[in-house]
Amino acid sequence: MHLSFVCPSVWHRQPTYFTNNNKNNRRFTTIPTTTTTRLLSRQPYYRYRGSLFWLLFASSEGEWIKHSVKLDVQVPRELAFDTYSNLEKMPNWSPWLKSVQVDPKQPEFATWYLAARGLTVSWRSRNTRVERPIIIAWESIQGLPNRGSVQFFENNQQSTQVQLTVEYRVPRFLKVILSSAFVAKFVENTLLEDLKRFRQYVVREYNYAAQKNKNIHK
Repeated sequence: MHLSFVCPSVWHRQPTYFTNNNKNNRRFTTIPTTTTTRLLSRQPYYRYRGSLFWLLFASSEGEWIKHSVKLDVQVPRELAFDTYSNLEKMPNWSPWLKSVQVDPKQPEFATWYLAARGLTVSWRSRNTRVERPIIIAWESIQGLPNRGSVQFFENNQQSTQVQLTVEYRVPRFLKVILSSAFVAKFVENTLLEDLKRFRQYVVREYNYAAQKNKNIHK
């Protein structure tokens, strides 16, 4: 299991994180387990674009932590689904994603690249369920251990509730800390901000298409 800045094999000893004291001196530093709690509210995690500190704790072994958020989006359900299912466009509303590359020969597989302040992590995923316009579900098969789904519920013909659920695996000894209300709120706020950017993106596209269609029929 590959992880660019966290080595899962160290979790039976002590967690490791990345420090950058100056531009020419980047290194890995071992964190005593007794200080892990204090790190959740200190630098460098809060400096990472997209509030990504919890990803530093992802592990190939351990227990799953689940987070879910939802938001009403003022577009038809089919459009919301079609836009979100275009994975290569996701960096438009998820700034912590550098890129998403869908396998042209096997479109159910994709490679994800996350980048923040010089840190890079990648993983490969496969779709486990795609049912238009209801749900998109995935799981990682290499790299950062994660899985999740996006569900689309029709409020009416012009409004859709989008529910994003994400799960990631962490070492057992960290589950209590990373399952705390403080961390949960922090993670869910990050996911909700992504949904808000998605709403802004898809509503803009919807309004543009509607205006273009109106001009054609004048």
